[in-house]
Amino acid sequence: MNSFEIHAMTVTNGIIFVTTYPPKIYKSSDNGKSWELSLSIKHTAILEEIESKGPDIYAEGFLSGIYSSTDLGLNWSIVNTSIPFTYSIKIFDNKILAASDKGLFYSTDKGIVWNLISNGLDSTTTTVRLPVTNKIFTWD
Repeated sequence: MNSFEIHAMTVTNGIIFVTTYPPKIYKSSDNGKSWELSLSIKHTAILEEIESKGPDIYAEGFLSGIYSSTDLGLNWSIVNTSIPFTYSIKIFDNKILAASDKGLFYSTDKGIVWNLISNGLDSTTTTVRLPVTNKIFTWD
């Protein structure tokens, strides 16, 4: 891996995944001794957060959508073309949560369908945090 700005990291099934700028996802299966390119997207996008649960990995790409891999990073697809400007993603129980400029959304089917859950939230919610207390905190 060359010199990049690393934005986020997740570990699943013994594999480390990092998002970088320029927007790429790298993975390492040997505790960071070597790195392999897993995803590269247009330079206009920004890959911020990355979350994982088992073989499923989700990377939030501001200006480009949420990317999903169900096979530990071998293949990737965009799963939220209906939600513009995502700022944050988290996996909570069996839900993927996504904060965007249009509110807080969730999916229970690996990102195929997204539902708005902004009861009481305004449209400026930009960050979702899920601490160990299993409560959702948002702020703008």
